[in-house]
Amino acid sequence: MKILKFTMVWLALMICASAYAYDDGDFQVWNTQNQEFKVNKDLKVTSEEEFRWGDDAGDFYYQHYDAGLLYSANEHLDLGINYRQVYEKKGADFKEENRPH
Repeated sequence: MKILKFTMVWLALMICASAYAYDDGDFQVWNTQNQEFKVNKDLKVTSEEEFRWGDDAGDFYYQHYDAGLLYSANEHLDLGINYRQVYEKKGADFKEENRPH
């Protein structure tokens, strides 16, 4: 049991150590737009885009675009496949990431 508690505390500290954020009291604006289009009664095409400004909303530092398909297997289960392209500012340049999910 001690090993489990130690492991949980260690994981929590490792996650917090690599977090990036602006200073406390920073005003940020996050704008997210979602769209869904029905192809038929069980299939949808989805898209999302998000933009983020930090440092008192004066620094544009993040954007992502997401597109995918969503299949409604029944009223309790939806299955989907998506692709997200992320641009995040690292220093003076934007770093691109491709994330299938």
